[in-house]
Amino acid sequence: MSASMSVRKRIIFVFGARVERLRLVLFALAVFLCGWSLSSSATVTGGGRMGAISWDYERMMNQTIRALNSPAGIAMDANGVVRIGYAGKRIGQIAMTETAAIGLGDIAAVAARSVNPAMIALMVGTLAVEGLQRCMQSQSGWCKPGQVNKSQGDAGFNGQGWSGQLSGGPPRATGDSPQSACQAVVDAFSSYWKSTGFTAGAVTPRADGSYYCPLVWPDGISYSGAVISSDAACVSGYVQSGGKCVPDPSVKVDPVPVAYPDVAAAWNRQMAANPTGLPDYWHAMTPDEQAQAASNAQNQTPQINGTDTVSDPAAKTSTDTQTKPDGTSETCTTTTGVRVQARPNTSATAGDSPLNYQGTTTTTRSCPSSGTTTTTNGQDSGDTGTKTGGGPASGVTGGGGAAPKVELKTCGLADTGPCKIDESGTPTVADGKAAVAAAQSDLTQARQDAQTNFTSVNAGRAFDLHMPHLLPGGTCQPVEWFSWGSWRGSWDPCDSMAYVRTLLSWLWYTLAAIYIWNRTASANAGAQ
Repeated sequence: MSASMSVRKRIIFVFGARVERLRLVLFALAVFLCGWSLSSSATVTGGGRMGAISWDYERMMNQTIRALNSPAGIAMDANGVVRIGYAGKRIGQIAMTETAAIGLGDIAAVAARSVNPAMIALMVGTLAVEGLQRCMQSQSGWCKPGQVNKSQGDAGFNGQGWSGQLSGGPPRATGDSPQSACQAVVDAFSSYWKSTGFTAGAVTPRADGSYYCPLVWPDGISYSGAVISSDAACVSGYVQSGGKCVPDPSVKVDPVPVAYPDVAAAWNRQMAANPTGLPDYWHAMTPDEQAQAASNAQNQTPQINGTDTVSDPAAKTSTDTQTKPDGTSETCTTTTGVRVQARPNTSATAGDSPLNYQGTTTTTRSCPSSGTTTTTNGQDSGDTGTKTGGGPASGVTGGGGAAPKVELKTCGLADTGPCKIDESGTPTVADGKAAVAAAQSDLTQARQDAQTNFTSVNAGRAFDLHMPHLLPGGTCQPVEWFSWGSWRGSWDPCDSMAYVRTLLSWLWYTLAAIYIWNRTASANAGAQ
């Protein structure tokens, strides 16, 4: 602690308090930007509306990762909330969870090509079970142990020798695997009978542990074959250990490079058997790797948490005055209640709108003279049916109600008055010109204000090129060089100190450049 404080004091002494203030400002700025980034990435908002009904939903970015077993993969769960309103008034909210599933193959493709150290550290343990290890000579960065025996990859290879014989006189032939022994048996048959065109078919296992080797004739048909049985002796590159033949540890073989598809397949096999480790791989991925793996993610049906319905019996209330038949006035009250029920959106638009909404509005009008009239309307944001009139969409359940009462008025008939258009409130030509003139005036004023602001911001600014002052700053005061009685002699260098500091700064850089030039020239001369 004392050492760090000493360094801090020396910095302040040399460069002044400005460095300390700058450090505090940069620290405060870093804290602010960090907090801003966290808050700005907390949610993603969206929404829509259906008549007077509106909804705003927020998706939380802090997703929960869990493993999927069948089929194996990763599920990303993101909680969200939908806030529902009517005519600008909030009436409630609905909680939901959105899920996207990422297949194991998409994750394996990213894992196989990853150069992320955290990913590689996890893969070393996973792929070791498959016999893979990190190596430098492979383009994929992964290798498998080299074969100590050329027949090591054949079917039925167990480190022991195999032998068989065809009837008819040819000698018994041996091989390091059932298939290689089968080939040796056919070659011995061809050599014995001095004939060509015979080939060895694929061996098939028998119940007693031996293999059947088909002899394929030139016409492509197998008429006979030989039984290939195992010998007790170990083949080249293998030794006895624990009652079976194992690779000889003293035999040194070079590792064999493994291609990306083989690495992905090996990782896929291990993670399919143990998918609980998939979240660890996801958290170890970089953001770019996660985006690549999630490019083919499949959105699942959203889950509503808790209630799926919000309502407000008096979402909107208004009063108006009407004239009764006797000529007097009365006050009527209109109250609108709203009920909104949400359900998961299972269509292709679920990524943009995870829920569908069915809204029912009930409008009640009460007048002292005529009583109460109730009208119910239904709306639906989903494609569950064809919407007709003002009622709910056909096929929609849970809401809706009776169709609204429609009153028709006629005119121009013998028993009705003439038809006319009520143009009250319709803008005139003069109103339109006035509106255009007002808009143009506002635009001109805004342009003038912007020019004034730009001019005031740039006022007093000038371009200046100078070298930074490397010499320490501080206070300046006159120097007293003579004192006798009431007589004083002093010299005030403060007026010219700024010029001296600038000159010395230029001199500092000039001498440094000369020094570097001389040292470089000396080094080059010595090298020659």
